[in-house]
Amino acid sequence: MMSGSIFNKRTGVYISGIWVMCMLFFRTGNCLNETAVKPVIRKIKSDSFTVKLDLSPQILFLDVPQDRESGDMPGKQKVKEATLYPDLKSVPDYYKEFVSASLVAQKVKNFDDGLMASVELLVQKGNSRLPGKEGMLKDLLKVMNELPVKKEDAAAKAKCQAFIYAALALNGVSMDLDAKIKKIAQDSMSVFLKNERLSKPVGIYTWNDTLQRIFQQDRFLQKSIPDANVRRVLGAALAKDNALLSAYGLLLAFYEQMNNPFPPEYCDFRSTDQAQAMKCAAFCLVPPSMAQETELIKRLYGNKPVPEKFSLADALIKEIAGGAVSLKPTERSGWYDYKVYALEPFLLPEKMIEAQKLRYGSEYKNELIRLFKGILALTRETHIKNLEVALAGAAAPEPVIDIYPGLSVEPAASYYLRLGAAYSFIRDVLSTYFSDTALSHTSRLLPGGKSVSGSNLLAELNAMESLAYGMFLISAAEIGLQVQPDVLNRSADQMKKDKETAGKWIKSIKEDADLNADIRMMVPVFYDVQRRLTKVWAVLGYTVKPLNINFESNPSYKVFGAKGKEVKKGVEFKNETKHIIYPVTAEVYTRKIYNREEFRALCDSLKSNSEILRALKSAE
Repeated sequence: MMSGSIFNKRTGVYISGIWVMCMLFFRTGNCLNETAVKPVIRKIKSDSFTVKLDLSPQILFLDVPQDRESGDMPGKQKVKEATLYPDLKSVPDYYKEFVSASLVAQKVKNFDDGLMASVELLVQKGNSRLPGKEGMLKDLLKVMNELPVKKEDAAAKAKCQAFIYAALALNGVSMDLDAKIKKIAQDSMSVFLKNERLSKPVGIYTWNDTLQRIFQQDRFLQKSIPDANVRRVLGAALAKDNALLSAYGLLLAFYEQMNNPFPPEYCDFRSTDQAQAMKCAAFCLVPPSMAQETELIKRLYGNKPVPEKFSLADALIKEIAGGAVSLKPTERSGWYDYKVYALEPFLLPEKMIEAQKLRYGSEYKNELIRLFKGILALTRETHIKNLEVALAGAAAPEPVIDIYPGLSVEPAASYYLRLGAAYSFIRDVLSTYFSDTALSHTSRLLPGGKSVSGSNLLAELNAMESLAYGMFLISAAEIGLQVQPDVLNRSADQMKKDKETAGKWIKSIKEDADLNADIRMMVPVFYDVQRRLTKVWAVLGYTVKPLNINFESNPSYKVFGAKGKEVKKGVEFKNETKHIIYPVTAEVYTRKIYNREEFRALCDSLKSNSEILRALKSAE
């Protein structure tokens, strides 16, 4: 081995100490050279010995192994299920030998939650430096009660009074007010409380009754105020009292720092700038705070359907990795931005300073990404009361027409088409070897030796051919596939009859005796001479699976009114889920070949799929 060199185990190449310094130079942008770098020394004592290590050339490679186990088919693997634990105390010896980042995150989470809860209680009551929310709302209601308004603004004033009173009432505060105004407030509270998405306390806000009330009070204050007259009267009340307006501004500024700034499309009542107001989509007394994840979902799917398999966390990670989203805090950032910025090293480990000494395996980087997702979720939960819960996948909440895929048959059109061709083929074969008279005088046998009554082979063959082609035509029509008569080599009258045959069968499917047959069986596929075992395919029964049917590209559309005139009407394309029935199959070695009756008896005695397969494998 060359003096002053290290061996790269992954590449199998010796690298000189000078070359290591050059790599560090290009990676860090610092002027490094062999003499300027101070060696890192580590000492290890072993009995009477001390080992002194120079860690300057050391680079560590980090990775985690894939958790895999053998699958049912040769060469196949499946992910091994991990044991789940509810909390750290359930993890055996979690506190020994190594402190993982998740333990630190757990510590941070517990501390932040406790801090946030304590602060919420303080802010509610206020102190000499920060006015309390409860006091500010009481003062606002008092000013509003005394505010002189024109007759045409009386209704708007009543709504303002009811809004403020409702917020106080949600926090358990009761004040004398006109009965009509209280009724408006109670109705507003009732609607709010029925909407659990907005009003149900979560996270730290379930810890006690006070925090629950604060959660509901503040979420109510985040409601948008759409009525321009109400907004004008509310703004006039705040502007009338300078001390009140100052207290209101301090509270909002605090929440923007404790959590995050308000989204740009939200307006509060600190300013009466009409130009700014024109840009606002929502007006709130206390707006929610913005977050990178909610801004992203609004940008991507704020006014269009969200794809069925869309992952916001994955999309956010992709945007961060690509540079489209920066987590670096700005001058306006709040605590939430800073905490999320602290998680960036999990996503971009190679760009961090420690990457000078570390290399990351793909599986380990995947673990870091999962850690980012987990801690981000925990971080968001701490701030959940104040962070915006964005609406995505729809535009204005006007009434729309819901459109579903509306399939009545599983869209396996080619299967149905080829099945019809198969029946055409076998009918022609039989007609070659048997006369139509012979076929029409022969009935199909059933299990037990009986025959189908009232029909014959020729008629049933023709019916099956027609059914298969009919299923194809129905499926093709439902998915929008245009079919010309020459595709099936059938006339228009035949195709019409095919669709009718399939339609009648679909409607009377419960009465079809063929569908009541037991399909469970096993069939040999080969004998393994070396093992002296027979490989069989077994059908164990049926299972039901959900089939999600989604719109990836929406069809174009027109909407007509009752008189046949085209009208403009919003539509919403929705996904739907159907349930499909599938056979459960297995391929397994066995010493014993079971007939249908024996196999079905075995299945009935064991029930479980794994038990059945175990019995087949051990059969003598």
